[in-house]
Amino acid sequence: MDPLSRRRFLKLGTRVGGAAALGPWAASLSGALPPPDLLISGGTVIDPMNGVQGIRDVLIRGDVIQSVGRFTVADIRDARGEPLVIDAKGKWVVPGLVDLHAHVDGPGAKLGLQVDDLMSETGVTTCVSAGDVGAPDWGKYRREVLEPLDTRVFAMLHISDLGLQGFPAPEMLDLNDINVESAARTV
Repeated sequence: MDPLSRRRFLKLGTRVGGAAALGPWAASLSGALPPPDLLISGGTVIDPMNGVQGIRDVLIRGDVIQSVGRFTVADIRDARGEPLVIDAKGKWVVPGLVDLHAHVDGPGAKLGLQVDDLMSETGVTTCVSAGDVGAPDWGKYRREVLEPLDTRVFAMLHISDLGLQGFPAPEMLDLNDINVESAARTV
């Protein structure tokens, strides 16, 4: 079977809402469920929202966590077909992480990172762009940078029309560069 690299796994995870997003789970494999696409086997699942911490298997079908529990591949194969299996023994399986302060590179951005490359290596599936561009560059930035990304990005609009200009942030050295009306219209 084709080995699943960390990058491919995390890109797959972006589609499921998290590298190993654990959201609401089905209680069991009972019922007429389609075959799972992915089995993450034997990892330490840590999901504070659902009060789960322990060795578990996670079954994923399409974009949905199908079930979390303890399964053997033979049990699943017999009942549901052959899943892609990731051996997660000795690893943590967590919901996708959120970076609350990122700078996303692209047209109009003077300071930033290639977010899909960085985030796919760190387990971050959602980030907040901390005001990379101002109102004049917002439309182009949204279309050309944010929309094509695999990573979910929530973006703040810079209150300065200049956006970020690099270190040390000269866009805020002169308060005359602040344009509240332009920012409000864009928002």
